[in-house]
Amino acid sequence: MIGWFWYTEKLPFKRTEAAVEGVAKIDDPNGHIVVPFRRLLMLQSFWGLVLLSFAGYLISSLKVAWLPAYMNEGLGYSASTVGTLVTLPYIVAVAVLLSAGLLSGRLLRKGYSSRVARGYLTGAYLLVGGISMVIFTQLAPGPLQLIFVIAAFAVNSVAFSVAFAGASDFLPARQRVAFFGCIIAAYSVAGIVAPYALGLIVEHAPSAAQGYSTGFMFVGITVCVLGAVGGVMLNPERAEARLENLTAEYVAREAR
Repeated sequence: MIGWFWYTEKLPFKRTEAAVEGVAKIDDPNGHIVVPFRRLLMLQSFWGLVLLSFAGYLISSLKVAWLPAYMNEGLGYSASTVGTLVTLPYIVAVAVLLSAGLLSGRLLRKGYSSRVARGYLTGAYLLVGGISMVIFTQLAPGPLQLIFVIAAFAVNSVAFSVAFAGASDFLPARQRVAFFGCIIAAYSVAGIVAPYALGLIVEHAPSAAQGYSTGFMFVGITVCVLGAVGGVMLNPERAEARLENLTAEYVAREAR
């Protein structure tokens, strides 16, 4: 936090001397877009972001609620070993998050569209996570299975970083807070549904190990579907063009 506050130069409340004098001003590239907020929620890209973030939060909630229990009851690791192993997805997640951000920026600099650098890239990471989750349910406990467990639970944050950055490509700054608030409200439902559903599956399974395997397999498939569909739906260029057309319509209507 100290480092971030010290080095960042893009904080809206960080005023330089030039800015105070009115010399420097940060322009909003989408500031010309003026549409009712409800129209933002009707964009295909909004629902693409909802699906991507929902998939990411499925992984996040299960990583917190059920991963330690799965390693202990389902895979048979001791409590002390679980205390060590459960930290690995979090450590790897840092590297994944940083690399995804760098890769997204590099794709944009090379001329790829925001749809590829934001939507497709996020969807690809979630597909890797979902497929890894399905695979580890079919493997016996051991180093190979742990690799896929780590891969499955390390990609969730990409859905809240790279994908959300795509929204800034078409949203006016004044409406971003409310827009992201609606997305957060939608994906937070996963934090209620996923742990409860997995708990029901484990409770009614013949054994804890089988219940965890079945539950995580279904979650992995769900993450794959949401990641693929959401990645295709997130199209910042199309959303920007749509909002510009709507803005022109509203301006023309008001001019009459």
